[in-house]
Amino acid sequence: MVDLQEFAIDLRNYFKCCPICFASAKGTLKVHLTLGERDTLTCSICEAKWHIYIVPFAGFQWAELDSTAKNGRGQELFNRRLDKKEILSITQNASRDQNNQTVPTKEIIKEKEVITRVRCPYCHGAYNEILDKCPHCGAKA
Repeated sequence: MVDLQEFAIDLRNYFKCCPICFASAKGTLKVHLTLGERDTLTCSICEAKWHIYIVPFAGFQWAELDSTAKNGRGQELFNRRLDKKEILSITQNASRDQNNQTVPTKEIIKEKEVITRVRCPYCHGAYNEILDKCPHCGAKA
């Protein structure tokens, strides 16, 4: 019996991101594997749809773009059969470029002010040490 889960794992090695919009594959690429029917891979971000060809015991062989992205991107790949080396090259270059981009960071500096509280010797109320007199009874410190 053929294990479809193994094929899905094999596909993740090649489709590290969408070859059209370069969105990360985690959660965006939906794989529809069947036995004896047309296997597809769809990006939920750009809606590009790929026909994928998998051979039992050999794994992923090639992919062909069936429909381009909703914004028209991917025309150069439309109806062109890409073997696994070409797919790997496209997705690895894209993921490498995304990792090399500098992400702007926001610098946050927080200062903490330490406030010491003291007790009034007369009314025993607690108040801030920087005050000259007790705010409760008015006694001088």
